[in-house]
Amino acid sequence: LAVRRLPRGLNRATLTALTGAVGTVAAWASLDDAGHAFESFLLVIAYWTAPWLGVVLVEQWRRRRTPG
Repeated sequence: LAVRRLPRGLNRATLTALTGAVGTVAAWASLDDAGHAFESFLLVIAYWTAPWLGVVLVEQWRRRRTPG
């Protein structure tokens, strides 16, 4: 979002405060299920990390074996 494209009465500070308030309300509304949500987030990260690390390691291994 470019600052130049904002309406005249809405500056960056106002937009930041508004976004922070909306985020706080959303976080407060989902607070009763925070433990389950965090556990699900960690599982997604764990499922994503192993294949990504495999790709990175194979790429590094192949790059070292390939001549110049």
